[in-house]
Amino acid sequence: MKLPNTDRLVVEREKIVDYLLNPAHRYSASKARFFGEFGFRLEEWQRLADALREHGCVHDVVRTVETGFGPRHTVEGELKTPSGRRP
Repeated sequence: MKLPNTDRLVVEREKIVDYLLNPAHRYSASKARFFGEFGFRLEEWQRLADALREHGCVHDVVRTVETGFGPRHTVEGELKTPSGRRP
């Protein structure tokens, strides 16, 4: 199954800048290191947002969990990166 409503997919700037690419964040510094190894940079946060949107459109949902905020979908597959490597 693919993500529903992919035409309305949003990856918020704050999620990328304040969390995923923030090396000083208490809980996500390892995520910032991981994404940095594949060429994603804080100054170009839109590249990661674009890659995550594309990832959500191209790959299948492997798990869906209902939360108090609505469904949470897990999408697995290779991620297109600036370095050309595909984690």
